[in-house]
Amino acid sequence: PKLKDKRLVVTRAVSTSPEDPEVEKPLRLALVAALATGAWALGVVSWYAGNIWFNILNKQVLKMFMFPFFCTSVYLGVCGLAGVVAWTTGLVKKPKVTKEQLVAFIPLAICHLLSNILMMVSLGNVPVSFTHTIKACEPFVMVLTSYLVLGFRPPKRLVLSLVPVMLGVSI
Repeated sequence: PKLKDKRLVVTRAVSTSPEDPEVEKPLRLALVAALATGAWALGVVSWYAGNIWFNILNKQVLKMFMFPFFCTSVYLGVCGLAGVVAWTTGLVKKPKVTKEQLVAFIPLAICHLLSNILMMVSLGNVPVSFTHTIKACEPFVMVLTSYLVLGFRPPKRLVLSLVPVMLGVSI
């Protein structure tokens, strides 16, 4: 029965005018879904390509300038400055952060800083491919840490989604 309904919509879409509201709504929904899927896929591919480029570029920089702590400081400083500029110009709405939230963010900020520094140290000392392998373990470490430190019990689907990643890393 549902298949028949879909055929009816497709038949109407072909045989009626685009102004017909019965035809317009399913076509719009299909178009929006296709565009959203394409945008998501483009975002994932762009992020991955940018990440690879960033790591290869950093490897080249660290071959000539072997100071990973300084490089990380410059990168994070530039990002921080870009954030301040975006907030002051109104390009991005400045978040309202309470003192309690700021204190709660400090451990996360320290872990993020250490993660960036250690990634740069890794890039300076081992092949980029090995650094990528280690970075692939981040989701697993995040879930494990959330469980051990916060007592967060991850949903079964989340744990199962980590299996292919960890299998890939183990190969």
